[in-house]
Amino acid sequence: MTAVILFAIGLAALFFFWLEVRRPNRQRLVWRLTAVLLATAALGLLVFRPSISVRTAPGMAILLTRGASADSLNNFLQSLPAVPEIYAIDSNLAGEFSRYGASILPDLAYLRRNHPQVKSLHLLGYGLTDYQLEELDSVNVIPHLSQPSGGLDAANWTQQVTLGDPLVLQGVYQNTGDGPVQLRLEGFGTGLDSLEIAAGQRQAFSLRSAPKEAGQLVFTLTIRAGKKVTPEKIPFRVEPRQSLRVLFLESFPTFGSKFLKAYLAETGHSVTARAAISKEKFRTEFLNAEPVSLNRMNAGLLEKFDLVILDDASLRRFSATEKAAINSEVRDGLGVLVLASGTPFPAVPPFTDFQLSVVAGSEDTRLSPEWSGSPAKPAPVTFSPLFLKESPAVRPLATDPKGQTLAAVKPYGLGRVAVAVAGNTFEWILSGQPGLHASWWSHLLTATARKRRDPEMWQAATPLPPVDHPAIIQLVRDGAQLPELTVDSIALYPQQTAPGLPLWESNFWPHHEGWHTATTPSGKPCPFYIYGPGDWPDLQARQRYEATLAFVKNGQATAEKASPATRREPVPEIWFYLLFLASAGYLWLERKL
Repeated sequence: MTAVILFAIGLAALFFFWLEVRRPNRQRLVWRLTAVLLATAALGLLVFRPSISVRTAPGMAILLTRGASADSLNNFLQSLPAVPEIYAIDSNLAGEFSRYGASILPDLAYLRRNHPQVKSLHLLGYGLTDYQLEELDSVNVIPHLSQPSGGLDAANWTQQVTLGDPLVLQGVYQNTGDGPVQLRLEGFGTGLDSLEIAAGQRQAFSLRSAPKEAGQLVFTLTIRAGKKVTPEKIPFRVEPRQSLRVLFLESFPTFGSKFLKAYLAETGHSVTARAAISKEKFRTEFLNAEPVSLNRMNAGLLEKFDLVILDDASLRRFSATEKAAINSEVRDGLGVLVLASGTPFPAVPPFTDFQLSVVAGSEDTRLSPEWSGSPAKPAPVTFSPLFLKESPAVRPLATDPKGQTLAAVKPYGLGRVAVAVAGNTFEWILSGQPGLHASWWSHLLTATARKRRDPEMWQAATPLPPVDHPAIIQLVRDGAQLPELTVDSIALYPQQTAPGLPLWESNFWPHHEGWHTATTPSGKPCPFYIYGPGDWPDLQARQRYEATLAFVKNGQATAEKASPATRREPVPEIWFYLLFLASAGYLWLERKL
């Protein structure tokens, strides 16, 4: 076939030579014949694409990742004595840098299999993910990374929300533009919460909204910077609220307890309440609960409840037998929440680590408490003039604007004990803000109540797992028997992370974005979300950047020095096209003269 093409090109050259020679006009004959020769030669070169020898370093290559720029590549190439092989991690990058001879890598294992001579790999762009870097354990990785700047520096949200509790989206945004940026949380086709970040500001943000239905939901964080609008997906699960069995004990009836008991009953909890009206005489209430005798606190009574809420005066009046029963039941998992108004706690476990301090002035004070999931500045309500002293044994749950602890919790055996400064939180309801009242008590109750452990617990350990990348699925389950794990009806074979530990781990390779479901035959299905390749680009870039730097910091082999060599590289076709056009154009123009 090659001979036929050469013969055809040769015949064409002879034919055009003959046409020029037989023309009566003998002027510029040499130039015309030269143009014919060059035009036919250009056609032949276009067909056979000759190559030239280029100096290169056989042990070195460049890998272009997302975030790579032509300027950074040019600057790096100018610092090299020879041109190395250039690869790109995806087809878009390969097309963008095709003029540099970049070729696409299907995966990094392909580089090791088909180019074992590469000992040093220079990374440009934001870097690679953890699993991609694992494929380069025998290659010396040298980063020349572009540090991500501007946009979202961080973002996280509650992946699982109890019905009635708010979804809280928190993060940090750096506005590097000249105008303001609006962050807007959207769901159900409408805006739910928003804020604005001024030009040139780096600001922490918090957006919240309480979903009204259970299930798998996807809200949207819409980032509006001028005319540019960027939507980011916020997937989460809303679980039905766990019905708590609450025992409410008061030394005397209060206005605040009326609202709290009503809130608990309305949200599906069962409430058994006892309030002292005189010595050894009590008033009892049973909301969503069967009547029981409440004359004495004993183990048989307390084991029927998940949470005991009581004031400090009731705690102080307990007999030694009742205090011992509470101590024993808390060790077995019971939660106890004490509302402190200033009465000294009994110096017996599990209350010995809680110490109160009186605020100067000893008068009730109005302040805006702060807790996880609270708005930036809740409306102030009245609290007793107390705060809890700091202790390494307790964890703060809520603070005042000065950072002094208003509520704290302490694990004790299998249960928890919490102390909260008594406050008139019902004022939020009276002022038309029942959501604040619900959020405050939900926060305290969730942190304190008995934990009903699920036989299986799941999580997607890979942050923001994207499609066509491996996602690590973790299962916490007792027993050494290999669980039968499936994801979307696909069988997976998990491995125990360490002998004796109840943690099982498996890789799942998703091929479509959206919700996926992991389950075992005896367990509760667990949905998790897989993101699209373009979702959360700012956070994905930062993850790659940090993962690459950590990989390099953990230690790499020293690069092997290789003397410059040569490789064949095709001559760009554009030169042959230009040569043909110039020659043919001269022949056409010469006839017009």
